[in-house]
Amino acid sequence: MPVTTKDSIFSGFKWDHFKTVTDPKQLTRATTFLESVSWPALEDVASKTRGGISCKLTADIGLGYNHMVRNIQFADSTNLVARLPLPRFSDNGLYPDPDAVDISIRSEICTLHAVAEHTDIVVPRVYASDTNPDCGVGAPYVLMNCLEGNSGLDLGLEIPLQYEHDFFCEIARIHVRLSCIRLPRIGKIIGINEDGTYQQGAIPGIGGPFDTAAEYYTAWSKHVSFGLEEERLRQASGKFAEEVVASTALFKRSIADLADKISTPTNNRGPFPLIHGDFGHHNILVDHDYRVKGVIDFEYAFAGPWEIAASFPKNLFSMPRVVDAPWNYDADGNAIPQDLVQTLMYQKNYIKAVEMEESRLGKDCILSTAMLDTERQQLGEALGSFREGVAGFYGNLTKECSSLWKKGSSTRIGVLEEVTFSTSLVSFRVQPRSNP
Repeated sequence: MPVTTKDSIFSGFKWDHFKTVTDPKQLTRATTFLESVSWPALEDVASKTRGGISCKLTADIGLGYNHMVRNIQFADSTNLVARLPLPRFSDNGLYPDPDAVDISIRSEICTLHAVAEHTDIVVPRVYASDTNPDCGVGAPYVLMNCLEGNSGLDLGLEIPLQYEHDFFCEIARIHVRLSCIRLPRIGKIIGINEDGTYQQGAIPGIGGPFDTAAEYYTAWSKHVSFGLEEERLRQASGKFAEEVVASTALFKRSIADLADKISTPTNNRGPFPLIHGDFGHHNILVDHDYRVKGVIDFEYAFAGPWEIAASFPKNLFSMPRVVDAPWNYDADGNAIPQDLVQTLMYQKNYIKAVEMEESRLGKDCILSTAMLDTERQQLGEALGSFREGVAGFYGNLTKECSSLWKKGSSTRIGVLEEVTFSTSLVSFRVQPRSNP
């Protein structure tokens, strides 16, 4: 089954996020950026890119956390999309490290090439780019073909009940296909060699490239910090503040101690799978009937350890039980909130969908095997939530892993016989739950 469906229905862009932003910092940054860019200069670049065909920006303004997107319509009814990185909140509208911007954009362009070259996943095709913040447009940009679809963010992150099964199965198929792109080392794709192989470079904030997963985890422990300042973490944790802060510090130290045990001996060395880095509904484009039209935003993509590749899509994320707030589980370890019960069931369905796609393609089952290895999968996923600043008792997870691995054992998620996503009585939507 192809990753996108032909004859899809597209009822127009629903880029309404900009209009509904309520966070003052985010709104100020977006508004200031919108006013600072020379949009006529961008139109001129777009016209020259297509041989002088006249064009104009439409009123559509797409806004993500890190980018602004504009739709450019040409006289021949062709559309291109301009994607411009927003300055970081701390940089006062500037790009203080143009080299980092250049590397980031070039890496994403090379990654898009790899995905298009080696899979049938539909991704944007790049027509032109300028990584220089001081270019005539007034900001770095990438011009890409327009994929007619809306992301989960545009659609309120809701998946109507009647589309759940096909949508999640399609995401699983994409997940498997991405994991089939494998590189010899852990690191970003930063260039393409003459023979078609890919150059790899450092992962921002971590380093590399690395020859083994153990090297990666050691560097992660050394360089990565929890994504929330301690004062804010204490405020978010309430009466559990002392325990959460101590547990968070323990987790980072423990990753270094467990670095050579997190990956299995077979998975410790390459080749390593390509990981999207921000995979989920919010970066999947769909048409009116939720049929997948493409995958976007590969800026965080890298070849990485299988435990991280085994992370669920963001819209199926849940904190590991031992890390989560204690009131979310009963004394027997069963989830209590209905949305959490549903998410855990959907995770099992998702793994089965991954298994089925691996079997259909005749590929190895490394991805599904990694997803079924509970502690390693949860640890890989916890690295992401830790970096993003999601509060939890992280140290409990490394304690559990250490104890089990010393005994030479691990836990496996129960395998379902068939995939049945549409078990809920309401549309599936990721709902925030209380953390400690």
